[in-house]
Amino acid sequence: MAEVVILRAGLMGSGFSFPLADMGHTVHLVGTHLDRDWIQGIRDSRIHPKLRLKLPERVIPYTHDQLAEVLSRRPALIVLGVNSFGVDWAVENLGPLLKDPPPILMLTKGLRGRDGTLQILPHVVRDGLARYDLKEVSVGGRGRAMHCRRTGHAPRQQHGHHLCGCRGPGAGHKVGRGALLPCTSQHRHGRRRGLRGI
Repeated sequence: MAEVVILRAGLMGSGFSFPLADMGHTVHLVGTHLDRDWIQGIRDSRIHPKLRLKLPERVIPYTHDQLAEVLSRRPALIVLGVNSFGVDWAVENLGPLLKDPPPILMLTKGLRGRDGTLQILPHVVRDGLARYDLKEVSVGGRGRAMHCRRTGHAPRQQHGHHLCGCRGPGAGHKVGRGALLPCTSQHRHGRRRGLRGI
């Protein structure tokens, strides 16, 4: 199974760890500088202090100063769970540490004003890490941390910022180094698609 890094131990990043761990992946949950107390709480009790849920054993908590150590494991996927204000922080901290970067999945949504124009946040990440040939995947639709935990499904997936055009359960999408994002959620008239795992 794959190793996945989730950057930010907030509600969405931590909630997203449940379906990944349920499918047998090892999840390295790396908190930001704002998450130090939460990471310590998870280490002490395995309970996420905001979700108030016990994290699966396959979820390993790290503080932000351990990011280089985690990335040296060459994960199959990096998940950005930072909020829109944390995107620049994530780019600044990932940039110097990436060598052969895996795909980056963004749970973060929003827009950024720059030079009189608006950019979607995946473009901000792509531009900030322009020296790499990144494969970016973003998640669209409504997303709630508890939804990931209760159903094992994440919100609709987007590839290159266009909704995935898969043809039903079992359709898969390669995103690098053999990682696969199969689409196996409930399909309602071909409109609802969920990210089930890698």
